[in-house]
Amino acid sequence: MDESAESGRNCSERLTAHSEEEHAADEATLIERAAGGDKVAFESLVRKRWQRVRRVAAGICGPDEADDIAQVVFLRLWRHLPRLRGKLLSASAGAAEAAAARLDRWLMRVATNRAIDFARHIGRRLRLIERQKAEPETATPGAALAGGEVARVFSQIASALGERQRAAFVLREMEGLPGGEVAVILGVTASTVRNLVSQARRTLRGELRRRFPEYAPRASD
Repeated sequence: MDESAESGRNCSERLTAHSEEEHAADEATLIERAAGGDKVAFESLVRKRWQRVRRVAAGICGPDEADDIAQVVFLRLWRHLPRLRGKLLSASAGAAEAAAARLDRWLMRVATNRAIDFARHIGRRLRLIERQKAEPETATPGAALAGGEVARVFSQIASALGERQRAAFVLREMEGLPGGEVAVILGVTASTVRNLVSQARRTLRGELRRRFPEYAPRASD
């Protein structure tokens, strides 16, 4: 009975490993074909990664522009993929899996930088508009709830973060990327990422207590 169960587990593990290897190989094949101009292969790569790229963009600059930023990111990938091919693909062992990881890292870096640039641009425009306004306009109550309560609260309190802080927080805490990978994407050291995330947490906690005290954790929590 025990030997049968052990054999079954080993078989399941082998099948899982084989499936993962096939998936990685498929990814490398898609990258190879897309780099050669195959639009069907490229669309497959996009479908697998669209939501994550969009989430990162939305976390940094808000949901309204996330789709536009994602489109810009994947358009840039399409244009640059022939030149990226050599960096993404390799003849070394495990190259198929590495190719997918390198592609994901490239997309996260481009999406983050685009979103940061957009957030800075919008921030400058909003500050100019606020200075020119004699009286602030009252927000429409219904519109504030449109994106869902959690998204609404985060979007508002995250505006208190600097662009780099917000990017580090979204990539590390919301997307769950390792600190070292976040560092590569942002072009900083791992210790800088830790500092940015720590600063972001403190700022977000303070903003939550100040603007949404009903959601702030109690002192005993």
